[in-house]
Amino acid sequence: MTKFPIVEPEVNDYLKSLSKEEIHEVINHFHGRKLKINQIIEMYKLEKISISTFVKTLPPVQHHDLICPECKVVSWKNHLARNSKSVPFCPKCGEDLICYFNSIEYQRKMEFLKERELWQQKMDPDYYEQEISVTKEKFETLSLFQKVFLGSIVQAIVEDDLFTIKGKLLKEFKLFPIPEELNEQLIELGITEGDDFTEYKYNIEKDVTKELLNCDNKLGSTLKQQLELWHVIAKAESKEYLIGEMEYSNFRYHHDNKFEEVFSILFQNHSVAQTFHLINKSVADACKLYAQRGNRYLSENSVIGACARMADYYPTRGWPILNYERRKYHQSLMSQYFFNRLLKIGNRGFYNTPTLELLLHNNFNIIE
Repeated sequence: MTKFPIVEPEVNDYLKSLSKEEIHEVINHFHGRKLKINQIIEMYKLEKISISTFVKTLPPVQHHDLICPECKVVSWKNHLARNSKSVPFCPKCGEDLICYFNSIEYQRKMEFLKERELWQQKMDPDYYEQEISVTKEKFETLSLFQKVFLGSIVQAIVEDDLFTIKGKLLKEFKLFPIPEELNEQLIELGITEGDDFTEYKYNIEKDVTKELLNCDNKLGSTLKQQLELWHVIAKAESKEYLIGEMEYSNFRYHHDNKFEEVFSILFQNHSVAQTFHLINKSVADACKLYAQRGNRYLSENSVIGACARMADYYPTRGWPILNYERRKYHQSLMSQYFFNRLLKIGNRGFYNTPTLELLLHNNFNIIE
């Protein structure tokens, strides 16, 4: 059996009055715990010092079970406390010779590194796991909603090749007033249900890109399709305003079916700007109701119905339902593309009631 050299530790000045054997006895008493520290000090006629200082005066012990692979010497162990020693280390290079493996800590570290890698990939605008290709043939099969979506992202961030759209850049834009409804509408385009459309790279044929940018034939849409999409965007903008105003007043919105029915009727005679007026007043009335009754659910549930009642009541008194401004609820890219580029009616899409009559005054409409 190979014998490796031993490095003798330097004896602290505090213990220099003791022999080597006595120092060994002091160490044994210290870890044996039968004697108190002060008793050990008195037994060997040492100067009285604090316990924490006493530990530091003890020389390291030789640990013959581990040899430093670099220095080829026997390792040491320091004294940490009574019956407790440090990890073996090399007396020459000072390197610890045992690495305690903590499986939980290691797993957490690996999960953190994996999450950081995924985050870095998601932030990299050139990294995409999934792509969507839009050929001329596929484009012709899409709904007007999906075509307007493509038109809005082409107009916003198409690359210089007129072919590539990096979806991650769309995170900086407001594409549609209600993001959840947008994702649902894009499933037929190729977006997997539950996925975020900004995690895709879009490859659009140049002919399709040019058609989306020019929009001369209104993307082949009929008056009926245009009116239907106008209603979809109008309801989405009103819902965004309603949710925002309710949340500002610490109310919860949970009335999708009720909203759909009531506002489908409202948009037969009212503009989005007018519904903003109705919503604003109805939420204010709900706040008063909550202050009087103390019933939050009742107050939340009263808002949409109040919009309908107010829309019926104002005309009977000859009161106008005023147009409100968008204020902090900025117009989405799809709304801009649809009203400014495709319909070419601009703000009339916000201030006017959605009607066929207004669409008929636009040139180049394809009438079904």
